[in-house]
Amino acid sequence: MRIGLFALTGIGNVVLAALHRAGATPSVVVTRREVGPYPYFAVADIAAEAAELGIPCLTKAGADQALLGDPVDLILVATYHRRISDQLLCSARHAVNIHPSLLPRYRGPNPFFWVLLNREAETGVTAHALTAELDAGAVYWQGRLALADDETQGGLRRRLAVMSAEAAVAVVAAATSGPLIGRPQADGSATYFPRPSESDRRFDPARLSMDELMAGIRACSPFPGAVVAGRLVVGLVARQPMSSHAPGEIIMEDKKTIMVAVRDGVLVLAKAAGPHHGSVSQAAQRGGSDHRR
Repeated sequence: MRIGLFALTGIGNVVLAALHRAGATPSVVVTRREVGPYPYFAVADIAAEAAELGIPCLTKAGADQALLGDPVDLILVATYHRRISDQLLCSARHAVNIHPSLLPRYRGPNPFFWVLLNREAETGVTAHALTAELDAGAVYWQGRLALADDETQGGLRRRLAVMSAEAAVAVVAAATSGPLIGRPQADGSATYFPRPSESDRRFDPARLSMDELMAGIRACSPFPGAVVAGRLVVGLVARQPMSSHAPGEIIMEDKKTIMVAVRDGVLVLAKAAGPHHGSVSQAAQRGGSDHRR
């Protein structure tokens, strides 16, 4: 079976490696050129990994149209930033997207952020048919994952990458043995969340509890960072019990940490540092370009 893997650096690397180990190495990888290292967890550029495996790699916008003249049997999407044309989808026998949520809930480009911000108990991965409506096609495979109390977006992306690889291998095996048979999504239960904006990553400690504020920080960690009281922060250093300070008050600050009062206590937070963060606006811009599909 000829497989065209449409994927970006990150989850795409884990899926590519799993397919190769399973003897289902893609015939072509379609991706983009990244402007810097992947900021959520350490991983090489997927184009470099594809080259090591001897797989042709298409990175320019519109280059995927070459597949119309040399079609693949299965288009497999595992995080991608462009809508695939209907003409290209129709050229393959199967077209499947691997989405990092329990569809029909959390349709949209960055469910990692929203499930953490909303303090969900679980999330997962859904492999579904690619259709004109994003994230709405019939479900072929679904796996569930419990969220840890200290889950960050980086850690969640890594764990869902492993599950996405499992889904990819299962889909390829099913497509090899016959037609893919899916179940329709329950559209009445569907929820959609947009690409997080810079304002979505700003949190007011005067209005939030410790748990609410930490959910927002973990949803933005390790990248692009959360904005708390005008400071870019990425994690928790310590919690302290209730104090006489007013919620929102900055109690202490140094180069690495900020101590801030919230509704039900005090949090000592780690400031962002390193090449991927810089100013608040830079972090928000890089984060926006990096969120998938």
